[in-house]
Amino acid sequence: MRILTAEAGGQMPAAALTAYAIAQKQERAIEAGFQTHIVEPIEQIQLRLILANLAGSFLIFLRFKSAVETA
Repeated sequence: MRILTAEAGGQMPAAALTAYAIAQKQERAIEAGFQTHIVEPIEQIQLRLILANLAGSFLIFLRFKSAVETA
């Protein structure tokens, strides 16, 4: 997904979900372009908050992109 252009969704916020809570896994996820690293098991409310945050970031990106394109 990260190799796509921004127009094709390459800048869409994403979370990496793994079962490993080691720092190296988190670093690799961030380096790969994920905005966050989630470790299983995760509480439902935590997952919802993370997803809401990612969705909010994406909406801000779309608004900024639209403003730049119309300027």
